[in-house]
Amino acid sequence: MTICILILAGALFAAVLSDLRDCTVCDLCWWVGLVACGGLLGLRIAGYGLLSVDWFGTGLFLLVQQLIMSRAYGRADCHAYCICALGLAGLGLELRDFTAMMLVSFLLLVGIQFLRKNITKSGKLRTPVAFVPYIGVGFAVAALLGT
Repeated sequence: MTICILILAGALFAAVLSDLRDCTVCDLCWWVGLVACGGLLGLRIAGYGLLSVDWFGTGLFLLVQQLIMSRAYGRADCHAYCICALGLAGLGLELRDFTAMMLVSFLLLVGIQFLRKNITKSGKLRTPVAFVPYIGVGFAVAALLGT
């Protein structure tokens, strides 16, 4: 289990660095993260049974991310949320935890950008910023507080 968590963390870290540098993320980060999540889910099922995973909540979260939220922010951000949700599901967490992860990442973004005076009166960012680092922090908070 630890190796899967480390691989997932490494994939997310690579995505964060890439997003900070270029505001793009290589698809390889998501594929490696997906494999790590598959390992976590497999270990969860092997140890606790098929019903120990919130399949409905996970599926709903992934569907909403891919079909709706991907229009609100970049594809890389959508993929980051999906990989993080799958990782949290592999740790036994549920839809409310995925939602909390989103809330933490969004509030961090808004708070920090507000302090930097990077938000216009209409609520838009003056200068675009990388969002994957905030998602990574939200994932870490959800994983640490949810387990």
